[in-house]
Amino acid sequence: MSAASDLNDYRFEASGVWGTTETRMRATFGTLGTLASDDPITAQARQAQANSAGLASDLAGVGTGAPPAGASYPAAASEFKDRLKGIARLLTSVDATGNSLPVRCVTLNAAGGYDTHSNQATDFSDDLLATAGNLRAFWRDLELRGLADRVVISLWSEFGRRPAENGSAGTDHGAAGAAFVIGKDVRQGLIGEFPGLAAGTGLDPDGNLRATADFRGLYCSLLEQWFQTEAEGIIPSSASFSRYSLL
Repeated sequence: MSAASDLNDYRFEASGVWGTTETRMRATFGTLGTLASDDPITAQARQAQANSAGLASDLAGVGTGAPPAGASYPAAASEFKDRLKGIARLLTSVDATGNSLPVRCVTLNAAGGYDTHSNQATDFSDDLLATAGNLRAFWRDLELRGLADRVVISLWSEFGRRPAENGSAGTDHGAAGAAFVIGKDVRQGLIGEFPGLAAGTGLDPDGNLRATADFRGLYCSLLEQWFQTEAEGIIPSSASFSRYSLL
């Protein structure tokens, strides 16, 4: 696993080292990573060196090309848009042997903040439009590249909002957030039911919307149906959660 906010941000640096010397340093560390060792700590360190060198080599070939004509990303500049474009390029790229890069899972924040304690009508609408518009363009980008069958998108809110409006034309933090699963082979349908807004049935004593599906069940279903990986050992008490037919 590796983490970077931008494809061009991934580097292996040393203080005061740059240019030709830096290039040679990275090559040397990569060579060290290929050496075997009977010491488990040294072997782990060398494996990390090999992984870093390999990733740097793979990412160097990703490039900065424009998306296919017809993807139609929104005109407004945003990190969300740039990162979606980067993911599409990453999935298109191949390694030195001609194989697709082993990208299994990518996470990123969507556009906007959605922390709408005030002025919710305007802020929420603008942020939702930016998120949806960029995701639509990203999916079209994947289709034009012939990659749509390799991707499932899971889009979720970090937390919900309380239905009742506060004194600042907004809503406060709540429970029962929303999630969407998007993909070529994803089954259409609704998981859970809208509980309504009646106190005691749809709303809990604190005014939160009651959840009618558990997000951990969704995660278990994605792990097992898309990643072909048992949820046990990844999601605590995974056997206790319902599975949903996603694909």
